[in-house]
Amino acid sequence: MENQIKYRFRRMELEQFAMFEENYNKDVKEAQFQTEAQFSFDKGTSVLCFRISVDMSAMDKPLAKIVLKSFFEIHPDSLKLLLKEDKIVFPPVPLV
Repeated sequence: MENQIKYRFRRMELEQFAMFEENYNKDVKEAQFQTEAQFSFDKGTSVLCFRISVDMSAMDKPLAKIVLKSFFEIHPDSLKLLLKEDKIVFPPVPLV
């Protein structure tokens, strides 16, 4: 049960979406991607927020940036199981 969390999907928000067309070059054969993932939890509403950011670049010039947030309401029974020493601790496997 430790790796299972009951939740309800609440919503998604596209925080940022940008394409930098002026930096596109037809001669570029490869691009680099940098991703960042963040988690936050609101105890008052029992909502877990997952924020992912993806940056695409080529030749040190930005090509695109996307930031997306997903919100999940955690079931009270799962919160009880996640409570450790007055802190809510989410195991990594369900977060992935």
